[in-house]
Amino acid sequence: DFYEHMHFPVKVAQSLHRLLNNNGVLFLMLPLVEDDGTLKSPKMAHPEHCFLFSKKWMRDTFTELGFKDIEFDRWVEGHDSFRAVKA
Repeated sequence: DFYEHMHFPVKVAQSLHRLLNNNGVLFLMLPLVEDDGTLKSPKMAHPEHCFLFSKKWMRDTFTELGFKDIEFDRWVEGHDSFRAVKA
């Protein structure tokens, strides 16, 4: 539960990719917004969140950075799980 607090999320994702072994699994917990940008929960509008991401943004960005087998799941309200494998 840190990714939404990062000021440079793409650079963080690039670093995570670099640190993982091939077929290594990345698992993140983060609040996700709808693809149109609407909030799923008012808890997501927290002043400490630098960014809020949609599933589309996460899928597109992490695929472009070299991840595969991307999956999402709901953990609790306001917190989703994101799983991706380094290709």
